[in-house]
Amino acid sequence: MTEVAVARQFTLTRVFNAPRELVYRSWTDPDEATHWWGPHGFTTPRATMAFDVRPGGEWQACMIEDATGKQFLSSGVYREVVPNEKLVFSWGEQGDADEDKPVITIDFNDLGERTEMVFHQVGLLPEDALLEMEDGWSQCIERSMTHLSR
Repeated sequence: MTEVAVARQFTLTRVFNAPRELVYRSWTDPDEATHWWGPHGFTTPRATMAFDVRPGGEWQACMIEDATGKQFLSSGVYREVVPNEKLVFSWGEQGDADEDKPVITIDFNDLGERTEMVFHQVGLLPEDALLEMEDGWSQCIERSMTHLSR
């Protein structure tokens, strides 16, 4: 039996020991994102990343599973950009219609030398896909926290 895709969402909240501008830049500068983009066991080469960070601008990245070399090309469109405060963008497999992709909202809350990042994803997904995405994004964020603490 195939599971039906329904509107599902999750939120991940993390506090970084880094200023808000640096945390925001880790999401908007491919030179930074290449260090953490992807869950454990994946690499995202800088050459595969392009971020046109403006409303209507497109982004893309290709994660490569280290053990198998399998490629996962994702892309989306920025819907809202408030520098150092908020990003809203679609996220999904390249080739899927943008309106069918989940939407991610990231709020960057200034705590002085620390930053609270609130990551929220919503989209039409089967439950097993949602759980996999939540785990994958949690690992990505963990990797970004490690990268920014260097």
